[in-house]
This record gives sequence, structure tokens and C-alpha cells, in this order.
Amino acid sequence: MAYVSGTAIDAADLITQVQSACTLNGWTLAGDVLHNGVTYTELLSPSSVEIDLRAGNSIDTSNALVDATPSHVIWKLLMGTFPITYFAFIGLAEVYIITRVLSDTYLFFAWGGSPVSGLPGTGNWVQSIQDPVNVGNTYSANVGLTWNYVERYY
Repeated sequence: MAYVSGTAIDAADLITQVQSACTLNGWTLAGDVLHNGVTYTELLSPSSVEIDLRAGNSIDTSNALVDATPSHVIWKLLMGTFPITYFAFIGLAEVYIITRVLSDTYLFFAWGGSPVSGLPGTGNWVQSIQDPVNVGNTYSANVGLTWNYVERYY
């Protein structure tokens, strides 16, 4: 598994750096979709502090995600400010991005394909965690996980 680290000035820059690191380590970038021929993941930045991830089964001729998960997960910086440090662990089937947003606060997003046989659909998955939110001195973290089940679409 390859390891890459760096600093990003906003969410779009983080996506660009992750895409570059992935393509240098065996993944293919087609439009906004990173894939390895089996696992397809779209990374978008709807704002300067968030990344939207969706899994799919393939891409069409315009590089749009095909059979995308109906839900998506969001990595979002609510505490702290850019620039942030990231640590990327890039494998042939899975990618994990850990981000340090404060000296003692880390977030992550990840995607991949499960090698377990017999799973419904393709087994492609995306996952992320958002910043903890302080509500009355109680911290709450939002964690999202979605699996791509092909049979949901047919």
C-alpha cells in the first residue's frame, strides 16, 4: 500500500492531490471518477470545506458515474481551518485519506471494493467522517457509510 502526505489549501485542492496520488499508484481518473476497473468512486467539492463521495459500478462514455449509490457520504470541515495536512494510504482495491484539521483532531474519508464473495451487488463502498460538533460541551461526530448494491437499481 502506497503512502503519500501533503498539505491542502481547500477541499478542491485536497481532491486534486488525492486524484494525483491515486493515478500515480495504479488508479485511473476519468472526469471526477477514480477507478481501478472494478471500484468506481466520484469525488466532488460542493463547497470549499466539503467533499462528496459516491460509489458506482462503471462510467459511461462521458465519464459520468453509472449505477451510483442513491446516497452519498460527505467529508466536511466544521472545526479548524485550511490549510490541512493529509495522509493517503493507497492500495489496489482501497484508498484511505486521513486529514489532520487541528493539532489533535483527525477526520477521514475512504473507498474501496470488498473482496468477500457472495455480497449483493459489487461490494463497492465509500465512507467518511465529519468534524465533531460541540453541543453543550458534548461532542457529536457524524459518520457515514454506504454500500453500492446493484440490485437496488434493477
